[in-house]
Amino acid sequence: MSSLKKRIWRKKPKKTFSSGEFLLLKPVKNPYLEWNKSEKGEAVIILKAENRKGKGLSKLVSIPKEKRVILDKIGTFVWERCDGKHTVEKITQELCDKYKMVPQEAEVSLSNYLQQLAERRFIGVLVPKKRKKKKSSKEKFEAF
Repeated sequence: MSSLKKRIWRKKPKKTFSSGEFLLLKPVKNPYLEWNKSEKGEAVIILKAENRKGKGLSKLVSIPKEKRVILDKIGTFVWERCDGKHTVEKITQELCDKYKMVPQEAEVSLSNYLQQLAERRFIGVLVPKKRKKKKSSKEKFEAF
């Protein structure tokens, strides 16, 4: 197993963020997942048996080789923005603009949704490094 794959799949203690820190996070899709868009425009995440806990069990019992998770319209909207470029704050603003949501409602809903995606290991986040007094024109991020 590659070192990147080990970092993504191992369980880590949950890190908590303040509201201000949370808005600066940049969600990113798990690079080991496949996904595509259905004819209806919904994101379909494909989980292969080798990526699931049931791999060993599949040798004993007949289970499907893959599982598909279909996201709704808003879920797809958020999923497409989990690219490491959009901050949570920007995604929240875009949700408010497109779906006429109140900012606080959008932030809470997005927070819960991103947490669900992270728990299922569909996404990770890029965390901004703490800045020193020295100014830099480039942002520095680390994956956790």
